Amino acid sequence: MPRDSHYKAWIRTMPSAVSGYRGCEAAHTGSDGGAKLKASDYSCIPLTPAEHAEYHQIGKESFERKYGISCAGWVERLNGTWFRFSREVK
Repeated sequence: MPRDSHYKAWIRTMPSAVSGYRGCEAAHTGSDGGAKLKASDYSCIPLTPAEHAEYHQIGKESFERKYGISCAGWVERLNGTWFRFSREVK
């Protein structure tokens, strides 16, 4: 799976996708296909440590339903911004 420490560092500068609070972690939200390997770094969204722990405790579907968010939607928007910005910088 793709790894990008710069992307994860950028995600950690953002407010939480759930609460808007700062001090976030880059939470992997992609499917691991049953393997115990982390998904691509490009599947990360910003979540506070408590939100990130809850995400893993209750699972992706329950988390999305509880907070009314779409992880895939967040990933799409964040990726779009990241890759658009990285092309402009080059």
